[in-house]
Amino acid sequence: MGTPVETIVSPRNRILASLDKLPPFSPVLTRLLATLADEDVSFGALAGIIETDAVLAGNLLRVVNSALYGRASSINSVRHSVSILGSVKIRNLVLGLSVTHRWAGAAVSPKWDSRQFNAHSLAVAVLSDLIALDMPVPYPEGAFTAGLLHDVGKLLIAIGIPIASLTSLRALIHPDVAEKVLEAYWRKDGEVPKTYTINLGCRFVALAHAIGGFEEALRRIEDFRFTLEQQREDGMTPKNLALIRSVLTDGVWSRVVNLPEQLMRQARRERHAPVKAAVLAQIAVAVAILAVAPVRLGNLVGIRLGENLTKPGGPDSNYWLTFTRDEVKNRVSLPFKLDDTVTAIINEYVHDFRSALVRGSNADWLFPGDANNHKEKISFSTQIVDRVQKSTGLRITVHQFRHAAGALILKHRPGEYELVGRILGHKSVRTTIKFYLDLKTTQASEIFTDIIRNKLDFKQDVA
Repeated sequence: MGTPVETIVSPRNRILASLDKLPPFSPVLTRLLATLADEDVSFGALAGIIETDAVLAGNLLRVVNSALYGRASSINSVRHSVSILGSVKIRNLVLGLSVTHRWAGAAVSPKWDSRQFNAHSLAVAVLSDLIALDMPVPYPEGAFTAGLLHDVGKLLIAIGIPIASLTSLRALIHPDVAEKVLEAYWRKDGEVPKTYTINLGCRFVALAHAIGGFEEALRRIEDFRFTLEQQREDGMTPKNLALIRSVLTDGVWSRVVNLPEQLMRQARRERHAPVKAAVLAQIAVAVAILAVAPVRLGNLVGIRLGENLTKPGGPDSNYWLTFTRDEVKNRVSLPFKLDDTVTAIINEYVHDFRSALVRGSNADWLFPGDANNHKEKISFSTQIVDRVQKSTGLRITVHQFRHAAGALILKHRPGEYELVGRILGHKSVRTTIKFYLDLKTTQASEIFTDIIRNKLDFKQDVA
């Protein structure tokens, strides 16, 4: 017979309540971390937030101008600094500065040495980050954060929390606790939960699945997540609707579809500058893939040659791009058979340009970055967005390629929401219908205009 729920929940609730005794993060940090979690964030958006905090901006400039980066000239722009460091290093820097500063204000025992604790936490964070660069770990980006927070239990003990209550991570994310946390957020939001609360439910479910062992209790939190999802607003945001109107305008999307071959021609002309040419070819491959296989940014940068990108029919056959359910946010496997055009672009990039970006690494990333890792997400996203806008006039983020795909399918195959859902990896066709609800009004308008212009007989009276 299992342990009664009350004996499980009580210590966990004490742990969650104890976290409130820690000083909170600053509003700037909270906003910055939330922005960093957005796949479509730009360097400009990050810089804009950082510039609102003079201390944070000053520390950022100090780091980027330090001997660590060996710059020949001084960097005075926050945006330039952000583009040099990248999102992972920015997140690590902000966490390191803010967490240690905030924790220094915690009400602890007189015997507790906050300076030593902070120095040790930062040292472990930096070393963890360095180790992760040279070790085959599944999530190297999280090494710094893990090192920074590895002794947070000691801090909780220092502020008076019983050590017996600090059992495990499993205790903190148990579905019983998650349900209470989500209910509290929903009550705070009011009648309709905010997007953050809805997404938080998804994260709890993902963590519970990853750790495992919750069995029956997990079903309850999945049901709660489903209930939250039903509260998500139907349809698109005004920004996405404006994009869709542009995409559906005659001639606009054809410029995007033709861009990869245009960029490859430009890359061939830039062979005297190998890295510049390779980056152009890299963007060409990314746009070519997104036009026919609109995957999320995390999946795009994480494509591995021979694993996600393969030629099952032999070296002269077309590529297949595949992701297992464990690699996809919605836990739905995604297989895409790429056509001759996309295959030819990838072939040329891999054979003639990719080597200039590998930097001596033998990693199998289609889009290689630093230290045997794939290209940094925000950096690559910014390059894609800027190049597409410069060349076509359309500003579209990587994620918005998914919205464009759904709209284009429904324009040419009205009502085939299941087809859209399969392309985008939606678990339920209901999700697809809710999201693209606004397109029905557009289609209705087009049908009505066609009726007025072509189906009805409005002959003018002859005087």
